Amino acid sequence: MKKTLIYIVLCLNFASCIRKTGELPVIYFDDPSLINLEHNVPLDSIVERTEIIHLTSDSNLIIGKIKTVFESENHFYILENNRVLQFNKEGIFINLIGRKGKGPGEYVSPWALDVDESNRRVYVMDYFGRKMLQYNIDGSFAKQFMLPDNLHINGFCIWQDKILYTSSTNSVSPEIFQYDQSNSKLTTISSSDREMRVGEALMGTNFVTGQQDALFLFHYFNDTVFSLASNQLKPEHLIQFGKLKINYDELLVDNNKRPNGARLQVHNMIRREKFTFITYGVTKLKKARQQTRVTGFYCNDLSCNSPSVSFTNKATPLFDILSGTRINAGHGNTLLRAINAVDVLAVDPDFDISENDNTVLIKYFLK
Repeated sequence: MKKTLIYIVLCLNFASCIRKTGELPVIYFDDPSLINLEHNVPLDSIVERTEIIHLTSDSNLIIGKIKTVFESENHFYILENNRVLQFNKEGIFINLIGRKGKGPGEYVSPWALDVDESNRRVYVMDYFGRKMLQYNIDGSFAKQFMLPDNLHINGFCIWQDKILYTSSTNSVSPEIFQYDQSNSKLTTISSSDREMRVGEALMGTNFVTGQQDALFLFHYFNDTVFSLASNQLKPEHLIQFGKLKINYDELLVDNNKRPNGARLQVHNMIRREKFTFITYGVTKLKKARQQTRVTGFYCNDLSCNSPSVSFTNKATPLFDILSGTRINAGHGNTLLRAINAVDVLAVDPDFDISENDNTVLIKYFLK
């Protein structure tokens, strides 16, 4: 009953509840006037419990600016400052996965990672080195191979014992490929339908989200959320950003004519068992280009949605997920937040931590 009331409140607070257009249901995040950063929903409406993990504090292990936090079944991985750090589930440091360099097993710029638990392998994409590196679960180097030529590959995941590559492109159709390591065969699942013009800024990011057995994909220039099955994209529903979405003419870097109004850029999309979270920024292009980061939210059964929401916990404000806060997908039906010690103390001065300690992870077990 409580969850049903939360859904109703979400829909009543915003005139953006699900509507149907044609054959697919549509979620509307197209009206900037509906973005309300003060819209709070109790954290316990979506979270069953939380867990705090203190990462090992050591003078040789100070974690810098975190690019991503990844959780496998048995480990946490922190990608930061061109390092990949491996911790156990208690937060104790175990290994440094690879190192910066240009030799075998070394990376120029670790960009993304994934773990193949069944085969005990860790994969790291070296974006500027244009290669994929494979390590054993103990951190030792196994092998490496080059990324496909002539494709702007910038994302991947291990899917059905193969590597699923995504390539950013300013096209309505997303670019997505499947790579079989056993025979080095690259299979096209979806390809672009438009060539980029000279001087065009790249905005067509793909977001692959969900669980290994149920992956979903959203592409910036395609309003459709697809599920991935049998090497095919199946349309599930639409997300409409309307005039908030940047159009092709606005992608020209040398275009001196700034468009009126606000524009939207998606930063992340996380789908869990019942809920999907979208972090995006809204920029006033005619002003100082200051971007407001927002967290949108909808239920996977499309019974509720909100273009901006903060999940708050009155008893423990440290657990709050404020709108625009950076979150990561955890293993299973969970979310992760990484908070440095100074920010922890700013929220809770009595928290058992010193400002020189390492990052704290908060793990949210979702309903």
